Amino acid sequence: MDETIVVKPSRKGAFLYICGALGMVLLSLFILFSDLTENPLNQVLLKAIGVFSFLFFTYCSIFLIKKALSGKALLTVTPDGITDNSSELSFGFIPWSHIERIYLDSMMDNVFIEIQLKNEEAYIGKLRGIRKWAVLANRRMGHQAVCITLNSSGVSPRDLIGELQRRHLASQ
Repeated sequence: MDETIVVKPSRKGAFLYICGALGMVLLSLFILFSDLTENPLNQVLLKAIGVFSFLFFTYCSIFLIKKALSGKALLTVTPDGITDNSSELSFGFIPWSHIERIYLDSMMDNVFIEIQLKNEEAYIGKLRGIRKWAVLANRRMGHQAVCITLNSSGVSPRDLIGELQRRHLASQ
């Protein structure tokens, strides 16, 4: 019987992401409350960017802090399937029988694991709001609905992909 693989975020990785998000919150506040230009149209545009950035990065900071405090694994691999909690767009548990293919992909030197589902629409249909919009945006960029990023874990997707593919093949 295959043992369970658990990939947790590293403290250092989580700390760096939280610091980055909080830094962006501060930069957003600077943009929001500074008079960087005398042109009224540019001021309105900068204020709008500042508000949007502040809301977005505050949400990201809260999400990252909650994730770090929860101690929840980013990825758990069992004989039954994969549980993905690597991002806000994760689908949670995916049985091996729902997976068509597992492979590596990258964007701007960021390597991640892509999972092609047999019935992707059923998974996407369960999502609502901005989560659904973001997953569909990934699809429009040519990626799968399930993209597992392990950036904050210190584990390379290249080190894990062979075992994931082996387990998937063995489950069929």
